[in-house]
Amino acid sequence: MPVRYGGDEFVILVFGGGAAAEGVAARLHDAVRTAPWWQVAHGLKVTVSVGVGQPVPAHGAIAAADRALHAAKSAGRDRVVTV
Repeated sequence: MPVRYGGDEFVILVFGGGAAAEGVAARLHDAVRTAPWWQVAHGLKVTVSVGVGQPVPAHGAIAAADRALHAAKSAGRDRVVTV
C-alpha cells in the first residue's frame, strides 16, 4: 500500500515481514532503473533511493526506513538500504 509521506517521499506498507519488504524494494528499484525514461525526454535519467525499515511498531518502522533512506542517499543514491 503506497502512501505519500513528504514532498518526494513515499511509504509503502508491505504485509509479510522484512523479507517481503526487501523484495518489494528491490523490484521497485529495478523497475525505476530499467524503465524507458528516454521515451519521456531525450537523455532523461531517473534514479530512486529506497530505505527499508524492519517491522516494528509503526512509528519505529517509519523512523528506521527514513534512516535507511538517508543512508542510501549518503552512499551515492540509486540503491536500496535496509536497517
